[in-house]
Amino acid sequence: MRAVMYIGNGRWAGAPFIVKAGKALNERNAELRIQCCDVPGAHSTFDGKPVPRNEVVIRLQPDEAVYVKANMKSPGLNVDPMQVELDLSYKGRFYTGEDAVYSPAA
Repeated sequence: MRAVMYIGNGRWAGAPFIVKAGKALNERNAELRIQCCDVPGAHSTFDGKPVPRNEVVIRLQPDEAVYVKANMKSPGLNVDPMQVELDLSYKGRFYTGEDAVYSPAA
């Protein structure tokens, strides 16, 4: 199931909010994904190469995490876009074995 919603004010004009849901899927997954619009002029900046969208993802289950996918220019003199991920995975950050600070059951 998919629903596309719009907010009726000037700030969010033309920005779709897409809600997707399903039953009987292969895996149990709950996340909030915010995708930014395509950047105007990105194709001319990067010599016509495809540029993925920036996005923020908040995953509620199964492994709680917050991460940001952002585009940047690759290092060096080349003008190639690359996507980098800034990741905060709760399990990887706060669970360190017996002296765990993070408990998923809490």
